[in-house]
Amino acid sequence: MRLRLRTQLLIATVLISSALTAASLLVVRQSVRTEVRGQTASGVFASVQAFKRIEQQEQEELRRTAGMLSELPTLKALMTTEHSATIQDASTQFWQLSGTDLLVLAATSGELMAVHVADRTPPNSEVKVLLAD
Repeated sequence: MRLRLRTQLLIATVLISSALTAASLLVVRQSVRTEVRGQTASGVFASVQAFKRIEQQEQEELRRTAGMLSELPTLKALMTTEHSATIQDASTQFWQLSGTDLLVLAATSGELMAVHVADRTPPNSEVKVLLAD
């Protein structure tokens, strides 16, 4: 069946337009994917950097708190007793004052004198292993 010239031109124009539209959509789709991936990666990187900054600030705050606690005359006097049971009992107030989840007091020899943990009290051997790392 022979089509008229007008019909043939119309079909050709529709096919060419459809092909160009499909190709344009594929290019736009790929560009959008690339852009979304790039923005996601940069967003994740920025979040990780922000988290690292916050973590460093928290670590610095904990160091300052530990430094201030170690300079308290009452804590220094308590540590001179060198009796772990006494230090364990009396150091509860210092742990509460610090507002931390963990307080470990050790003698200059490295012997653990007191351990206070918010969730549970780990055995001294476990704490020694953690502190050795």
